[in-house]
Amino acid sequence: MEIDGQCHCGRVSYRATIDPEKVSICHCTDCQNLTGSPYRVTVLCSAEQIEMTGAPAKIYPKKGDNGRTRFQHFCEACGSPLFSSGEGG
Repeated sequence: MEIDGQCHCGRVSYRATIDPEKVSICHCTDCQNLTGSPYRVTVLCSAEQIEMTGAPAKIYPKKGDNGRTRFQHFCEACGSPLFSSGEGG
């Protein structure tokens, strides 16, 4: 399935090919803090499945509830969280 999206101000955008069977909802504290809601909708995919367009996302490391480091990708201009990646990817 092809998807696309962008940050709130439109500076950072992406296209991806995902498997709809891998869409899930995460209720961890980290996801709650990123969204300001009780959950975050996520989909697992590889970096090769994503094509970033527009300005590059800003990245910062954050240790998750499970103790592993996640890299949060967000728009430097408007602050919209875009996606996260794990150690080594």
